[in-house]
Amino acid sequence: MVGDGAGTAVVSDWWPSALGAGRWRRSRRASKRRKTSGPAETPPVERFGPGYALARLIATPVYRLLWHVHVEGGTQLPRRGPAIVAANHVSFFDSVVLVMTVRRTLSFVGKVEYLDSWKTRRVLPALGMIPVDRSDGRRAVAALKIAAGVLKAGGMFAIYPEGTRSPDGDLHAGHTGAAYLSMASGVAIVPAGIVGTHRIQPPGTRIPRPFRGVTVRFGEPIDPAAYTGSRRHRRRLITNDVMTAIQSLSGQINAEQSVGAAHAAASSVEHR
Repeated sequence: MVGDGAGTAVVSDWWPSALGAGRWRRSRRASKRRKTSGPAETPPVERFGPGYALARLIATPVYRLLWHVHVEGGTQLPRRGPAIVAANHVSFFDSVVLVMTVRRTLSFVGKVEYLDSWKTRRVLPALGMIPVDRSDGRRAVAALKIAAGVLKAGGMFAIYPEGTRSPDGDLHAGHTGAAYLSMASGVAIVPAGIVGTHRIQPPGTRIPRPFRGVTVRFGEPIDPAAYTGSRRHRRRLITNDVMTAIQSLSGQINAEQSVGAAHAAASSVEHR
């Protein structure tokens, strides 16, 4: 069952938005074309297909039965209009939790290789994944263009500023992609801290473990208009504030501080 610490229900818009044509088939065909003819242009942003509604209808009761998810700060998410959700990333299950928690249609970037597996080729695109070819050197630019299209259409886009799953559970340095996207679109970033998914599906685990709890905390939106200075300076300031907020929400240890403390301890031992 999903609860909101603020006690306010989050309005879902996933059902009416699921009336367009299915997207996963087009993504699959685009993936095949890329493999035979090289990198293709960024695919256009399209409405969620019937598979999204079907996936939600099937997954929601099972999800609520198997995992207890506590939501704090749900009112920080806008009921309508564009928003960027920036979260920590410790487990493959993070994307599932975000999609099921936000309840609005939520897009996120995933590697195109997921379309090669029968286990994920239909489920992930149906739940909002936008496939991106990570072998292409221009993948970051392509992902940002896709995200910009989602936001321009009034949708929500989730991003993991760390770029990949944390290998040790610590919070690693954030990339400036979320800040770049926020500045270019004028859309605020809602920081999110996910706690507990590493117990549900640790790295290397294929099947999520049931009957474990998860907490998702959303923080105050970070408005790009509040920052001044050069573009590069603003991107770094926004990124720093986003990562600070995520660390506060998730309770994770900062990887850089952890390494610094370990080096200091080792140096102290050497000088004894």
